[in-house]
Parts: sequence; structure tokens; C-alpha cells
Amino acid sequence: MILTTEEYNARGFQGGENEAECEKALTRAEKLIDILTGGKCGDKNLNDEQLENLKYAVGAQAEKILLCGGQPVSGRTVIGDFSYTDEGEKGESICPLAMTVLKLAGLYCSAVKSIR
Repeated sequence: MILTTEEYNARGFQGGENEAECEKALTRAEKLIDILTGGKCGDKNLNDEQLENLKYAVGAQAEKILLCGGQPVSGRTVIGDFSYTDEGEKGESICPLAMTVLKLAGLYCSAVKSIR
């Protein structure tokens, strides 16, 4: 696993009190982020900054899973001139913060259109 429960909690994410539930959410989040990045979570050639961005995206996605059950929550994330809007479609959704981190870090695989 790219992000441990200890690292998750140390980064200040919420919902990690139950270690077993947190591990399940981290595993699920990592699979989603791995799909969005075209398999980067298993890439051993990532530099430290890329790895940190992946870990943060996984943590943000796990937090969404733990707090919202992974269900869509409409919203918009804005960082500087970059924005990402989650339209709140049915099914599991990607955390807007995780998506923003992946796109700004150049880790998002544009060949992936949607996993909803």
C-alpha cells in the first residue's frame, strides 16, 4: 500500500480512528487513484515529489470514502487559476481535491475519461 494508516493520520486526514476501516478505505482509494494515473501507484521510478502527490491524492480519496462512503458530493475545487467541478453523478466519485492534486502534478492520465 502506498499510504499507511499512520501516514494517513499524520497528514491530518479525518476518519482514520478505526484502523481496519481506514486500511479498507486506503486500499480502495489507491485502486481508484491508480486507475486515474494509468498505474502510477505501482511505479518504482517516481521521484519524491510525485510520490508525495500520489500519497496525498490517495489520502484525500480515502477521507472522502471514510466520511461520505465514496458517494458523490457536488462541489467545486479551486486552486489559483485551476478549477475542477464534480457534477455529482450517481455512483462512486473521485474526490475533487484528489483530482486537482493529480492534474496539477501532471499525474492524471487523460486517456481515462470516467470510472463512474
